[in-house]
Parts: sequence; structure tokens; C-alpha cells
Amino acid sequence: MANRNLYHRARPFRFGCYWATACICLLLLETHRPWWQLVVVAVFFALWPVLELRLTRSAAKAADVSAALYTVFYCAECAVTGAVLSWASLPPLASATGVVALLAGAAAQAGSRLLIMALPALCLGLLMGAAVSTGLATGSTSWADGVSVLVLLSFSVSLADLSFRQTLRLNARRRALASRSAALEKLNNRLENYIPQSLRLRLHQSPDGPDGPDGPDGRCFWERRWLTVAFVDLVGFTRLVEQSEAEALAEVLNEYLEALAGTVACQRGEISKLMGDGVLVAFGLLGGTPRRAAALDCLNFCQQLPEIMNQLARRGRLRGELLQLRMRAGVASGYCTLGDWGGNGRLDFTMIGAPVNLASRLQTHARSNGFLVDAPTAALSEHAFALGNALLLDIRGMGEVQAYPSVDRSGGSDIVPAPLRNKGHAA
Repeated sequence: MANRNLYHRARPFRFGCYWATACICLLLLETHRPWWQLVVVAVFFALWPVLELRLTRSAAKAADVSAALYTVFYCAECAVTGAVLSWASLPPLASATGVVALLAGAAAQAGSRLLIMALPALCLGLLMGAAVSTGLATGSTSWADGVSVLVLLSFSVSLADLSFRQTLRLNARRRALASRSAALEKLNNRLENYIPQSLRLRLHQSPDGPDGPDGPDGRCFWERRWLTVAFVDLVGFTRLVEQSEAEALAEVLNEYLEALAGTVACQRGEISKLMGDGVLVAFGLLGGTPRRAAALDCLNFCQQLPEIMNQLARRGRLRGELLQLRMRAGVASGYCTLGDWGGNGRLDFTMIGAPVNLASRLQTHARSNGFLVDAPTAALSEHAFALGNALLLDIRGMGEVQAYPSVDRSGGSDIVPAPLRNKGHAA
């Protein structure tokens, strides 16, 4: 398509030179050349542009014209034009007009590749025309030479102007592309703050469009993976919203989420969802994390939450805000399904599964500034983390579930999960 467009753009320059050559032939009638020969050449150069237009349009209607066919047309044009110029024995300046138009047009149209093919065709045409020429004549007129020089200068200036305007267009497109690229990079940097790290890695590894390797419609394939998830919630957040100004509340909430994000990153976890004051955190999203390591990372994260609340409360007091910030969390482990959920125009990369639901329910049963752990997580952390005696909780929609409450780490040695003793809410 690019060669075809350039072929059409180069036509006015060549056709202008052809018509100028026809005028030069008429100006040479005063020389000793046969008048009929000059008339034939003038008619040829006057009618050749019209004939070429008809030929190329007919070929374009008959089939899809490729770049190779345009190259054949151009080489044939060089051969025929060279033969006519040589047969008429035109003066050097007049002959140079046609030769320069052909060779410069080839270079401007497709560069050295077409020039290398057009030059032999032109030379072949010149040899064929010289072979059938009636004789060599070198005479010319001042008018013919003047028109030849004027045409050559006009042709050169026009090509230079065309090249300059093309350079301006290319520079404008380059600047627009650079500006758009910078805007997209800035937008991409902003969007990266809205999506989890694991999703960013997936998108970078499979950046293809709708027909990419991830899925038939560009979605991330569903994947089953063992995860340890924690659901963290602020205690009394509704009352805090009612009692605090919007600006102060926004500052507290941002500090709370920022502190959680930093602690999660230190424990090799990832914030999967932000739901107001509720945060869903997952451990084991990055491939290769052992189950026990993911469980311990999650429990270490939850163990640091009370101190984070105390630090935020101290910051608030320094600003004159008397805040009582407390949290509670639920922890569960098991297989979850990761992938894109939603329809066209709105997708959400998230996880679903029993551990996610159980962690959310356990959070509602946990004591203030404490957390509850399900049995699989407790088993994974056995002899490595202090947990209280087992509780048997009646979880809505799940029935009776065994859970273990957190204990104060300053209380001494680790507590191994004990058999079932209590039934009810965590103390």
C-alpha cells in the first residue's frame, strides 16, 4: 500500500516532465531533425500519461494490484521512455529531462531498490532506441535549452519541497507519537497503583490483545491455587465516620491503608481488595511459595496489626484527634480460583473460594485487636506460632467451624493448637 501511494504521488512530477519534453520536441522543429520524428515523439510524451492512467486503473479494477506489479509497470515505463528519447536523438538537456524524471521518481518512490531495477531498464531502452535511430543529431535551440533547464530546476525544487513537507509530517507524527507515548506511560504508572502486583506480572507476561495466549477474549485464565487469605476490618468504623470530619477521616484511612500495604509487602503478601475500611490480603499469590511459609507470613502480618493501630492513634493525638483505632481479622487457607470475572467492558481480576468467605466470617467473630485462624492455617503453623485453644463456632452458611484465636506474643512460649474445648465466640 505504501509503494502504491508513493507511485501515485510521483505521477505529477513525471507527467509534468513528459509534457515539458513534448513542448521541447516542438521547439526543435527548427533543427535538422526530421519533423515527423519530433512530432511522433511529442505526441508520445503528450499522450503517454493518459495511456498510463488508463492502464493502471484497468489493472486495479481487474485485480488487487501489488507492489511488485507497480514495479513492473515502472520498469516498463523506463524502458519505453528511454527507447523513445534515444530514437529521437534529442539534445542532452532535453534527454536529461526525461532521464532525471524517471530516475528521481524511482528513488523518491521506493528508494534504491526500485532505482537499481529502473536503471537497467532505462539503459536497455536507450540502447534499443539508438539501434533503430536514423542518425545522431546534436543541434538544439536556445528556447529548447531554456525550457529544459527550467524543467530540471522546477523538478528539483518540487522534489525538495515535497521532501521538506514529508519531513515536517514525519516530525509532527513523531512528536505526536512521543506525546501519546508519554501520556500512556503516565496513565500506565497511575493504573499500576490500582491493580495488584500479581496481576501486573500476568499482564506484562501476556500483553497480547483479545486473541492473545491468555484467553480467547483477552482474559486471564482461571487458575486454582492454595492461598492463605486474611480479611482485616476496622472496629467501630461506622461510628468513626459519624464523629469525624471528612478530611480527618480521609487522612486516617489513607494512613491506615498505607501502613497495611507496607506491612503486607514486608510479609510477601498482596492486598487483593480494598472495601472501605475492609482489606482482603492474600499470601501465596506469587508462584513457588510453600503453604507453610504463606500461612506464617499471614499470621505474622496479623500479629503486627495491633501495633499499627496504636501507631496510627498516636499520630492522631499529635494532630489533636482523639482516636481509638482497633481492628480484627479472620484468616483461612485453602484452594481458591484466580482469574477474570465479569462481562464486556468491566472485568475484575479476583479470587473466589471457601477460604475467602470463611476469612470474612471469622473476622466478624474475632475479638477486638485480635484475629481468628481456621484449622488448616493452624495446622500449617503448628509449633511455629502462638495460638489459643480451639473454638467451635457456628458460622452462618457454613455450619460449625473450628477456629483458633490469637494470643499476645508477650505471653511466653508458643501455644500448640489444642483439642476442642469451647463453643461460641472468641473472648
